[in-house]
Amino acid sequence: MELLSTKVISNEFLGDGFFLLKVKNLWGTEISPGQFFQIRPSKGFAPFLSRPFSVFYADIESLWFLIKLVGFGTELLLEKKKGDTIQLLGPLGKGFPERPGVTLVAGGSGLGPLFYYAKRTGNYKRFLWGLKSKPPEGLENLLKGLNTFIVTEDGSKGEKGLVTDFVDDEEDRIIYACGPVPMLRSLKNFKKAQIWVSVETVMACGMGLCFGCSVKKSSDTGYFRACKDGPVFNLRDIKI
Repeated sequence: MELLSTKVISNEFLGDGFFLLKVKNLWGTEISPGQFFQIRPSKGFAPFLSRPFSVFYADIESLWFLIKLVGFGTELLLEKKKGDTIQLLGPLGKGFPERPGVTLVAGGSGLGPLFYYAKRTGNYKRFLWGLKSKPPEGLENLLKGLNTFIVTEDGSKGEKGLVTDFVDDEEDRIIYACGPVPMLRSLKNFKKAQIWVSVETVMACGMGLCFGCSVKKSSDTGYFRACKDGPVFNLRDIKI
């Protein structure tokens, strides 16, 4: 884990609020799918807190982050141009272990760590991605070659419904998931599967010091820190 200033390689707006930020990789390639970085647009105090983003892809030269425009912090990141400097702290957290026969289930911008898992390992059974509506073309193009099964709530692309409607309790015995809480919660209905989820929560420090990212244990014996103990958890171990 290191806090370093790095250069922006490119920053591409993909449509529908999504943009792909690529920066120079100063951290090496031992970054697991599901791990994240705390990103600060500048050395100043705007915004006061850095923002956590899962790694979308990593190679020896670059780190990629898929970011959804949601507020002031992400607006500042969207404004970054090639050659600009930003600060990254990481890699942080615990990622997904590599296992054979995994079904990947992503919801919306939760695509990030699962895209990286698919690209890094190539070792998965199915890759399901659910959205409210048709994804922007720029984002969909990134998925070429990954045999992604797309589900939209309005039926504008792929199958119509919720992505969890297409999970099979008999066939999908190991599931890795990331997405909105209702999606993750509904996966608890699949009793036969081993399920690991990457939780999306507010993280202030990223190092387990502030307890701002606490996730309640299913045993009612306390809390996990998503940034330190996760963000990837066995779904049966947490309350969501």
